[in-house]
Amino acid sequence: MKLKIPFLETIRTVTGLVDYLLKDREWL
Repeated sequence: MKLKIPFLETIRTVTGLVDYLLKDREWL
């Protein structure tokens, strides 16, 4: 279990998640 997660990796994950949510709401 990795507790030391790279900061940039976290940013990439969050950005990807936000981008996914925005695309999922495109129909609004």
